[in-house]
Amino acid sequence: MCRMRQVSLMKRYVGLPGRVRQLVSMAALLCFSVPVSGLSPPVAATDLIELTPDGVWTWYNDERAVLSDGTLFTGYVTSKGKVCVSSYDVGSGKTLHSASLNTWSQIDDHNNPSLTVLPDGRIMALYARHFGTSFQTRITVHPGDVSSWGEEHKYDAKLQISFSHLLRFTDEGPRESGGRLYNFTRAYFLDPCLTYTDDNGDSWSDLVHMVESTVARSAPYVKMSGNGRNRADIILSNGHPRNKPENSIYHCYYLYDRTEQRGAFHRSDDSGV
Repeated sequence: MCRMRQVSLMKRYVGLPGRVRQLVSMAALLCFSVPVSGLSPPVAATDLIELTPDGVWTWYNDERAVLSDGTLFTGYVTSKGKVCVSSYDVGSGKTLHSASLNTWSQIDDHNNPSLTVLPDGRIMALYARHFGTSFQTRITVHPGDVSSWGEEHKYDAKLQISFSHLLRFTDEGPRESGGRLYNFTRAYFLDPCLTYTDDNGDSWSDLVHMVESTVARSAPYVKMSGNGRNRADIILSNGHPRNKPENSIYHCYYLYDRTEQRGAFHRSDDSGV
C-alpha cells in the first residue's frame, strides 16, 4: 500500500498502444463512432460509423474497447441499464451486438464493462453495479464472437466496489495461462485497490488496498496504462472535483522483476514507494 505524494513532472511516459487507444479515444469523442479512413479527427457526420445505437460509458472503466484480429470490440451500458458488447469488423464493416450480459439492471454509465482479449482469443467482459458489493465476468464462448457468452461468474467483495481496469502481465504469474491478469478497481473507502487472477477469471485474489487517501472517501480518480508484460503506469487525482475543488495529479508505476520474482511500486523518479 502506498500513500499519495504530489508529483509536478513525470520523469517517464510510457506510450499507450497506438491504434487501439486512438480508436477508443475517437469512439469516446463522438458517440462510439470512429472515422472511416485513417485516424484523423472526424470532420463531418458522414465520416462516422455507428458502433451502437444505444450506449454510454464512463472514462474510468478500461479498456472500454479493444482491437483483436481486425475487429474492434466496444463495451457500454444501454438506456435500460444493460451491459452489452458490440463488435465491428474493420475490413468488412459488419457490426454485431451482444445480448445483455448482466443479470441485473441499473441505468448508470459507471457500469460499462472492462474488456480484455484472453490468450486464446476469447473476449472477457468484467463489470460491476455502481456502489455494488461485487463484480461479475463473462467470457465469449468462441474467439472474437460476441453473439455467444459463457455463464456469469461473481466475485463477492463484501464492500462497495466500482470501476475496473483489466491489465495483463505476461512476465508475472503462470506462463501456461498467459500470465497474471490484474483488475485495478475502487473499493476500500473509495480508494484504488486491485485483485488478480492467475487462471483467466476462474478465481480471484483477495482485494489489495493499493493507495490510501489521507481524506476518507475522497474517491481519487485513476487512469492507467500497461505495457502488457511487466509494467503499469498510474495517474490519479486527490478526489472527486465536487468535493475536492483543488486537485493535484499524482503518478507512480508498478514494475514486476522476473529475475527477482517480485513486483513493487515506484515513484516517477524510479525510487521505491
